Amino acid sequence: MSESKLRNEILPSDTLKEYIEILKKVTHFKYISEPNLINIAQKVSEIKYQANYDIFRKGDISNEVFILIEGSAYRDYLNGKSGSIIQKYSYFGERSCLFNEPRRCTVSTTCPCRCLQMRGEDFTYMVLHELPFCTAVGRSLRVKQHIFDNFDAFNSYLFNSVSEKNLNFQKLLSLYANMKPAIHPNVKTAKLETSAWVYAIKRLPMNICSTSTIVMSTKIIPILMDEMKKNNTGNVKTICRRRSTWNLGNGKIFILLRDSQTDIIDLMTCLCLHAIESRKLRNLLSKNPRNISLLYSAKEEIASGKKETHEMQERILSQIKELSPEDISGLRNLWGEKTLENIWNVLYQHGDYNIIIDKPSDSFDDVNEIWIEKVRNATIELMGDYNTEDLIVDIISSNTHSVVNLVSPWVHKRKEEITEWGKKNHPEIVEQNPVDEEDLFYILLQFYLKEFPEKAKERLEEEFKYGILSIFEEDLTGISVQLIDPSKLEMKYCDTYIHLKSNKLREQKRHLIVNVDFAFGHQAEEIVHCLTLLYSKSIRSLNVVGKAGGLIGKRGDILLPSHVLLQSQDDLRPIAQTGISPENIAKICSREVHVGTVLTIEGTLLQDRVLLNFYRKFSHCIGIEMEGSYFVRQIEQSIMRGILDSEVNTRFLYYVSDIPLDLKSTLSKSLSPWEAIPPLYSIIRLIINQLFDDDDMYSETSLINTPIDHTMGGFSGVRRNSNVTLMQSKTFKKNFNRAFSAEVLSNMPSDLNDETETEGASYIKDDN
Repeated sequence: MSESKLRNEILPSDTLKEYIEILKKVTHFKYISEPNLINIAQKVSEIKYQANYDIFRKGDISNEVFILIEGSAYRDYLNGKSGSIIQKYSYFGERSCLFNEPRRCTVSTTCPCRCLQMRGEDFTYMVLHELPFCTAVGRSLRVKQHIFDNFDAFNSYLFNSVSEKNLNFQKLLSLYANMKPAIHPNVKTAKLETSAWVYAIKRLPMNICSTSTIVMSTKIIPILMDEMKKNNTGNVKTICRRRSTWNLGNGKIFILLRDSQTDIIDLMTCLCLHAIESRKLRNLLSKNPRNISLLYSAKEEIASGKKETHEMQERILSQIKELSPEDISGLRNLWGEKTLENIWNVLYQHGDYNIIIDKPSDSFDDVNEIWIEKVRNATIELMGDYNTEDLIVDIISSNTHSVVNLVSPWVHKRKEEITEWGKKNHPEIVEQNPVDEEDLFYILLQFYLKEFPEKAKERLEEEFKYGILSIFEEDLTGISVQLIDPSKLEMKYCDTYIHLKSNKLREQKRHLIVNVDFAFGHQAEEIVHCLTLLYSKSIRSLNVVGKAGGLIGKRGDILLPSHVLLQSQDDLRPIAQTGISPENIAKICSREVHVGTVLTIEGTLLQDRVLLNFYRKFSHCIGIEMEGSYFVRQIEQSIMRGILDSEVNTRFLYYVSDIPLDLKSTLSKSLSPWEAIPPLYSIIRLIINQLFDDDDMYSETSLINTPIDHTMGGFSGVRRNSNVTLMQSKTFKKNFNRAFSAEVLSNMPSDLNDETETEGASYIKDDN
């Protein structure tokens, strides 16, 4: 047992000096400034332990950090089978306070010991406010404690297997489970987790439950050449990804990859999640042979031509006692009218997939080159010729509805008609509207376009007369593009907050806005590369708008990145923000604005709570996404090669689509239009207005200092989140957090609910 514990409220001067000298000898504490070292010494408690005493046990919920100042202790991970000795002047127990996790091991004294105990909050505070200490502790966790080894092991095995063309899916499943993705917290339990499963299902081919062999390649296979001429988007849909997939028969499909890294990671992690949840479902149903008989009889009814109805599902599933009401509701959310059919397929298909990933080494077919040729031809069609000498090009990377909706004459000529239609047909939206009338109009517009898809052709024709040309692409790159000639736009047919201006520079040169749909991971680098080669030094600005997971704040907030950090390489790069500040964002938007570093990860499922907490605390990251670092890297390289002008303007802005550390706000929970439309459209308005400001505005490019520089203040008097600049509009008139009825959310168009793509309309599904 512990012999004594003294809380040092007021220490004798000799004791205080002793503690300070001890702390200077402790690993990493030597990097703490003298004033903060004194503060720590005043806050610690000294504890004496007898030999063989458990200071804490594996699984305990506590967050104190201990500093061993006399004696030795043993760190036991597996009941004596794995562990290490803790030496004098070492600290331990820090992971629980940093990552909000139970104790990972048992620490016991091997002889009589003395320890200094500090509160976990005090240790975390030092990480947030002492940069050298923060860097040293972070490096130790990453390099010496290998906290990201599970992610490295998964990626290493996956891509080694791709190179060797020999992938053992069961081994990959085991490596996936070891990662414990944040979106899949019950990966290692028997609990069915349909909220995570729905995320994966909507990003896999729709026939995945009846598939056993998957062939993937960045090059179309010969037997599909003729088929591709008829249907280049494939004959199997994927709800939330733009991928070309073909059914080859007998449980075999072919997927045309958009790139050889991000797409593979995304597919394989989603497939692993699906396989694990499928196995859980099989295990549940197999507990009682009667369950199999019930599902078989349902399959026979469906095979005989009987339609699978809600009543049939209720009749069958209510008899399966192993499924809770929550499970049944989740399964219906997964598969809708094909729930029983897919449950049977999960039972029948054992889950051991045969994966063939082909990376052709001699392929000269570059889908990006095919894509950029389409963009070049469209430029000629819209502008009359392709001559970059008298051309100013502003590139926006966003989705394909917000930019055009704001300046579309077809949309704004029918504003009153669409609004009245929305009020009549969707009163539940209007009555519970928490946003202003302008944003409400864009929400109702999506319902209108879904109801009248035949108007898409009429819209495209009218927009072309006003200088808007759209290229829709679901095959190959999956990147749709809209070209806009601002000289043909009319102010009266634009959004109320858009201000079209002319200036001296544009009187001498033609102006072209190129709006490019969301790229996907590594694909962003190739897309920017092609665009910079095409337009070269005529490019005046590159503007990146996207959605990101928030490590602070709430859904719908706005992130203004000062830096991007590529997680896989620990590569930090600054972002030059031209004419953008938290203040001018807050003037036009009712959301909070957070300034800081944004983390680029390689896959949505390649993150766990440890990784998220690590980058939140040690790199002061405010959000995570999948493309930012690749955009910035390619822009920098194009400038260094002389392809882009060194004075090119850049702007990066994100809105928060999910909070991955909050299980109630992850990507498995649909984003409502009230959370997405206002911040997204506010960002786009700001950027478009920047493009039409006077020319001298474009010289105002600034590097936002890293927030870490501003956070490392004294031990007291600095807010915990002082690395985040929060701005809020004073014009926010309505309560955004008001409750919405289930009826309203269930009636959302699927594209607004981040679920599906709308064919033929101007709204194309966001790809992340």
